[in-house]
Amino acid sequence: MADLIRAGSVQKALAASAARASADPALAEVVRREQDFGEELSTLQRTLGALLAAPLEQQLTKVIADMRARIAAIEKEQAGLTGQIEQRFPAYANLIAPKPPTQAETQRVLRDGEALLAVLVGETRTFVWAVPKSGAAQFHAAAAGAKQIEALTARVRRTVDPFSHGLPGVPPFALDDAHAIYRLVVAPVAATLGDAKQVIVSANGVLGAFPFAMLPTAPVAVNIEATPAYVDYRKVPWLLRRHAITQVPSVNALVTLRALPARTDAGLGSGASFAGIGDPIFSRAQMTALSAGGSSVSVRGASVTVRGGAQVALRSAGRLDQIDSAELGRLERLPDTSDEVREIAAIFGAGSDVLLQASANEKEVKGRDWRRKRVILFATHGLVPGELNGLDQPALALTAPDVAGIDGDGLLTVEEILNLKLDADWVVLSACNTASGSVEGAEALSGLGRAFFYAGTRALLASNWPVETVSAKMITTGIFKRQAAQITLSKADALRATMLDLIDAGEAKDSAGKAVYSFAHPMFWAPFSLV
Repeated sequence: MADLIRAGSVQKALAASAARASADPALAEVVRREQDFGEELSTLQRTLGALLAAPLEQQLTKVIADMRARIAAIEKEQAGLTGQIEQRFPAYANLIAPKPPTQAETQRVLRDGEALLAVLVGETRTFVWAVPKSGAAQFHAAAAGAKQIEALTARVRRTVDPFSHGLPGVPPFALDDAHAIYRLVVAPVAATLGDAKQVIVSANGVLGAFPFAMLPTAPVAVNIEATPAYVDYRKVPWLLRRHAITQVPSVNALVTLRALPARTDAGLGSGASFAGIGDPIFSRAQMTALSAGGSSVSVRGASVTVRGGAQVALRSAGRLDQIDSAELGRLERLPDTSDEVREIAAIFGAGSDVLLQASANEKEVKGRDWRRKRVILFATHGLVPGELNGLDQPALALTAPDVAGIDGDGLLTVEEILNLKLDADWVVLSACNTASGSVEGAEALSGLGRAFFYAGTRALLASNWPVETVSAKMITTGIFKRQAAQITLSKADALRATMLDLIDAGEAKDSAGKAVYSFAHPMFWAPFSLV
């Protein structure tokens, strides 16, 4: 029952991608067409419902009739494709609407050194299951419901999201509230999780977009006056120090992923395996400054102040509430994302696809077949609905059309991502708020995450709040450097090692080489979740 409740649009998108991946190539195209018809049908039906809700004298009779005719035509075409699929691919129905797995089925797909932590936040209680690779599972019902969990997570997020409730800077981390979440949710089953190297978390509600890695496993006090700023957070016993953490939208999603056929192409080190898109140009003025060697131009994203007065640059549009224009030119460049893309491309080798500056545009991204790419990186601004006027869905900011000399609006929206064709091991979204839902309060990852899973990725690295640009680059490049050095290293282990290095040794330095602040504060090392 818990998995049925947790399973939502992300699970459905993943199942759709899995069905295509499991079919032969010719049939996969038929499956894709049938699924695309389903997406179009859902959109048309929602729109038709809105039109019919208008007063009778205001209804657009001709538009409604045309829409009904289109719906009927789609349903007929979709039924024909469904018949072909059922005849040639009998397992399709189970992939699209799979039954929730049993404990035994879940343990069969867990690998050595893995354990599952499944969490369901209810109205008055929070239900927790810990399932090891072998042996007995453990169940716990915590006496805390949605309101208490939401209040705790809100207070924690307030101390890592610099734009939450208009905070002027980076405050001390809410250690007590974070530990309270650990005591309620994780501590009662910690013995069953044991010494598992990797814990796979499936949670709903606010915990579905909450990095469990930053939960302290014991009470601890830090000296917030220690220098450099935040350095004393290095002594906190984070859950990350015990386990690598991976998230899945539902337990069923884990079973679906583990049933996918293995990639047969070359892995890390093959130039054909990587594509990176970064450092878009958002206005002609930015392009002019770049052409003139605009290193002196302010080209960072929004910024906040850390203790001591240093400015932290963020890959976020910042507070755009007062801007009455949706022009991309209001966004500032993130030039260090060029270095980020190039560094990772160099790890993969010659032949990687690198789209930077004017080339990081809609036409290039939407016009390519990405199915040979193992890893796809977007390093840019992530935008949530309402962040620009007229923006009603999550999007990634790309180069302005007038700079690239193309049509479009310069945004890669959820609708456009749904039409991409991928077969990626993972998509890395080195941007802000990319784990957000499609609207406020929606299921985690129901925006960009759902779209990329539907398009065909097996994993996603997404952010839960505005990321600081230097540490974000250190995380993404660090992951692939580690995997290149140790080819068998898993995604989760590479991310964990990179985060621990950021906690224990990461520092921002001034022009004289003096450490200004440490990256041990979770705002810097914990924003990304591996899903």
